[in-house]
Amino acid sequence: MNKQVILFTIIGLLAGFGGGFFLANSLNRNAMMQTQTASMPNLPAGNQAPLTSQNGGATAQVTEAIERAKNEPDNFEAQYAAANMYYQIDRFEEAVKYYEKANEILPDHYQTLVRLGNSNYGLKKYVEAEKWYEQALRIKPDDVDVRTDFGTTFFLREPKDFDRAIKEYKTSLEKNPNHEPTLQNLCAVYVEKGDMQNLQETLSKLEKINPQNPIIPKLKQEISRKS
Repeated sequence: MNKQVILFTIIGLLAGFGGGFFLANSLNRNAMMQTQTASMPNLPAGNQAPLTSQNGGATAQVTEAIERAKNEPDNFEAQYAAANMYYQIDRFEEAVKYYEKANEILPDHYQTLVRLGNSNYGLKKYVEAEKWYEQALRIKPDDVDVRTDFGTTFFLREPKDFDRAIKEYKTSLEKNPNHEPTLQNLCAVYVEKGDMQNLQETLSKLEKINPQNPIIPKLKQEISRKS
């Protein structure tokens, strides 16, 4: 039985905004698109099942990977494999440690940079996540998923930087105007910012792409409440 992940950041934007708004990063974006109403969706396609036994103990595969990483500190594959083991079971502190070692060996390995961003995002270390996403975007500036995650770090931090989040979301939408997670997150920013005109325009685009999106009725309620 697959473990449920808790990688959604559930934001109660306003007291009257119902169940809050999902702001998902690339850790679970596929799951979000499949089960947006669930607060703890399954692992996205492509991730392996968690590598723990039924009693919670580490499997031999995990133990072997960790031991290899300890014994081969200059081996990129060993560090990356160990990081992935921890990443898959949501132990982001340990994942960061090994991803950082992997990054020291291969500084331009794209997926390591992205997962360092994701892991810090999962730890709610949004300023740190920003740093790694930014490095990843220097390599692949057209990665819409990462660009959107990068923008979300500005929205979730304290103090919030609405304008920077909006800027990055709009850059994502220039690359993919129909990117549903970006439109959702942009709506979330406009709700909290109180920008009803831009919220209405963005909501209209979201509704055209997916009229079944469960967030749409809540957004409409918010617009009506503020009108």
